[in-house]
Amino acid sequence: MSEDSRLMEQVKQGDHNAYETLVLKYKDSAIRYAMTMLKDEMTAQDVAQECFADLYIKRMSFTEQDSFKSFLYTLVHNRSVDMIRKRRRLVYLSDTAWTEGENNASPEALYLKKEEHRQLHDWMLHMKEDYRTALYLYAVMNLSYEEIGSKMGKTVSQVKSIIHRARKKMNQARRQAQ
Repeated sequence: MSEDSRLMEQVKQGDHNAYETLVLKYKDSAIRYAMTMLKDEMTAQDVAQECFADLYIKRMSFTEQDSFKSFLYTLVHNRSVDMIRKRRRLVYLSDTAWTEGENNASPEALYLKKEEHRQLHDWMLHMKEDYRTALYLYAVMNLSYEEIGSKMGKTVSQVKSIIHRARKKMNQARRQAQ
């Protein structure tokens, strides 16, 4: 039995130290693997974190014949593919939202809408990381304040404050651009 399999058997018996040992040992490689597919470090970190949570939840389905690395990387792979599919849906929805109800819109109007979207994206890239992260999780991923707080290590009131400040910055940038 490999060292990792032995640790997983201990995890199945409720040993949190064994679980922590596995997380510390494979966290960076799980993030790197997710990065090869997602090309975004923050999303890769989220995927890896979610996979380790899944690993704990699915720990009873692990058998000593399984390779721990294969078990973990299968979770990372599947979660990354799901994230890519979700991104494609979001891009599709945002593209169709520009034209939805505007089938007769002029090319100029469509161009202006796309330009506005690009400008919003640029403004977000220049925000503090906390602002950018909170806005992304709230507006794009549709997460609740509680879920955002959990992911960012913040309280609900801190998340509300961060999102409020980020929106305020976006509105200031929009006014300055006009």
